[in-house]
Amino acid sequence: MSKSKLSIIIFVLVMLIPVQGFAATHYGVTNLYISSTTPAPGETIQMEFDINIGGYYDGPPAWEIWLGGSIDTRDGVLLGSYEFTYAEWGGGDATLHVETDITIPGDAEVGPDIIKLFTRATISWTNAPTVRLNIIDIEIISPVQTVDIDIKPCVYPNYIVLNPWSLVPVAILSDEDFDATAVDPATVDLAGAGVAYLGCLDLFVAIEMDVNCDGLTDLVCGIEVGDIDPDQVVDGYAYLVGSTYDGLDIEGSDEVILKVPRWWRW
Repeated sequence: MSKSKLSIIIFVLVMLIPVQGFAATHYGVTNLYISSTTPAPGETIQMEFDINIGGYYDGPPAWEIWLGGSIDTRDGVLLGSYEFTYAEWGGGDATLHVETDITIPGDAEVGPDIIKLFTRATISWTNAPTVRLNIIDIEIISPVQTVDIDIKPCVYPNYIVLNPWSLVPVAILSDEDFDATAVDPATVDLAGAGVAYLGCLDLFVAIEMDVNCDGLTDLVCGIEVGDIDPDQVVDGYAYLVGSTYDGLDIEGSDEVILKVPRWWRW
């Protein structure tokens, strides 16, 4: 038998022999951590996880992170991806630790959503047995904009006498990037107290005026003093929250000193 024929026979026999230990095994993802399940559009959050694999297949492990889309497919918005090098893997059983920052798109819709973590241990995403999927339920919340407020404009220090039948003016200040007149007075809350409402006129006690003489129109709200919760004044600061008519949440704070009315001491 010629050497060429013998070589062909040996090659065929070798190819027919089952190769042991060269198929990659995907043991799954463990220690999955996400820094926030209630991110806002544009917010950057951190993810950590371990990919547990084995074998010596020539296709390197990889991961992809998607926002939204179908529940079990690689679609939606790609937030991040990576393919490990052989040096990082090294063959054999291994645990590959991942720490990555992902940013929620600025145009993401507020409401329930999902983050999908796909991991694979072979060269192709189409090889289903070696692809693993983890689903994380999240709630995309409205972003909160910090604004300047002024309790009792043009007065300092800011004393509030806790008389249950009085109002205290609180100005929400406009700036170059924020229009205070877009705030809905019905949503404003200062330390547990809302804006006074005149039922007979069907309006809230709030007026538009430039209180700090910067050429921008501010919103001055009449807060119901009797509803102020002293426990919500923290380290001498009262916190205001609210939202604009188009759904942007706001928050701000100002120093305040609460005083008890004289008749409370009798």
